[in-house]
Amino acid sequence: MSIDTPDIPEEASSARLIANLTAKSIGFDDVTEDRILSIIDESNSGQHIFHGVKRRSLISSVDSHGVLPLTPEGGFISCWTSGSEIFGHLEGPERKVSLYGSTFSDYGHSFPEFDQIQNLSDEEMCIAITNGGLMEKHVGRKGQISHNETAHLNFPIPRQAMCLLRVKLIRKEAGRPSCLNRRILERQMIKLMEKTLSQGYQGGETMFTQIREEDFEF
Repeated sequence: MSIDTPDIPEEASSARLIANLTAKSIGFDDVTEDRILSIIDESNSGQHIFHGVKRRSLISSVDSHGVLPLTPEGGFISCWTSGSEIFGHLEGPERKVSLYGSTFSDYGHSFPEFDQIQNLSDEEMCIAITNGGLMEKHVGRKGQISHNETAHLNFPIPRQAMCLLRVKLIRKEAGRPSCLNRRILERQMIKLMEKTLSQGYQGGETMFTQIREEDFEF
C-alpha cells in the first residue's frame, strides 16, 4: 500500500505520513495516527528495534534460540527496524510512503509454506523486540541504534536478549488468509506493542495474545 507525498525532508513529517497510512490500512477507528506515532517515538527514545518472523515454521526455533543472521530471501543478516521504519518507508523520487516490506505489515505476519496456506485454522503475527541494553548485556555488542532505520545485523540475537510478541487468531472455519483477520491481528499487535513498550520487558520473555474470529463480528 502506498500514497503520494510531497517532498518532506523533516523526519517528523515522514513519520507522521507513515503513521497515518498505517492507521488507515488497519482501518479501525481506535487505531489512530497518534498511537502509531507514540510507538515510533518510544522505539527511538528507548533504542528498541523490531524483527518480524515471517515463516511460521521458524517461530519455535526463534522462541527457543533467538534470531539468527539469515533472511527468508537467503541473505546472511537479520533485519531489525526502529522508529518509523517499523511500519514503512519513503521510496522513489516521488517519496511515496510504502508499507510493503515493513516489519509490521509484511514480515510480522507469520505464514506456513505455500501448500498449507489454503487451509489455515489460525492466523498469526510474530515480532521480536530487543534494545541496546539487552544486546550489550547478552551479545556484547551494542552498536549504534539509529532512529527510523533498518539495522542489518550479521550476528545472532540470542533468546535471552529479546522478547517475543505473538498474536494468534483462531478461525471459525479453515481457509485462506482473510483481509479482515489481518486487520484484526494488526489491531491487537498494536495493543501488545504499546503494552510492551510502556510496561517494559525482559530478555527471554514472550508476550502472547490469543483471540477468536467469532469475537469480532462486524
